Amino acid sequence: MSKKVYAAIGILFFSFGLIAGGLFAADISSRVDDLFGQNQVQAEYGSVYAPIKDVFSELEKLGLPAEILLDKLKEGLAKKVTPLNLLNGIKNEAGRIKQAAFLLKKTRFPYENESQKIELYNNISLFLLGGFQEQLVERLLSEVRAENEPIEVFRFLGTALLKLKTITVLDEDELSELSLVLLHSTLNYTSYPIITSLFVKAKFRRVSDEEMFSLVVNILRNGGGILQIEEELGRRTKK
Repeated sequence: MSKKVYAAIGILFFSFGLIAGGLFAADISSRVDDLFGQNQVQAEYGSVYAPIKDVFSELEKLGLPAEILLDKLKEGLAKKVTPLNLLNGIKNEAGRIKQAAFLLKKTRFPYENESQKIELYNNISLFLLGGFQEQLVERLLSEVRAENEPIEVFRFLGTALLKLKTITVLDEDELSELSLVLLHSTLNYTSYPIITSLFVKAKFRRVSDEEMFSLVVNILRNGGGILQIEEELGRRTKK
């Protein structure tokens, strides 16, 4: 095949990419218009249509996944939140999408396709919404990127830590330390939710969060696993 043919093919695919990208952006924009074009939505939320459309336009200009924001818009409309809360929710979500873009670029976190990219953005947004500081999310992305199945590991690890944040008094330094311990332990990432369950069990047995944290960290660092943690927890709480 001649160089001219290769060049023509390259231009064809490049042009197709530009057209597809433009169509996709237009599709998101038209779907926002369609939502606000409904009579009831227009009557209730017409006052925030323009500023919300501006948020979408900004994300599209930055090349960020506005479809995530579209899901949040649909959710807010379905829940019939107030116009002001809807606008603020959209702005806040857009801010988290920008944070996600910054963190993914900074850590050079690997993903293979658009589906994985969207999953990462959604997970990062969820963790930030759940109260994680940007520094902790960055550390998780940096620590996980070298793992096999990094996207799944990131999701399981972040979800487990987020649950621990809600049910314990562990601070972000301790959560960060625990993340490293988990990643370097013998546990498979699918076992991380069990660690959260063990912290709940410890609470019922009147074991403090700090004591349970030390127990888990020490056992995992020494090559132990779930069984050893359960046995030691049982031993300490045996009457």
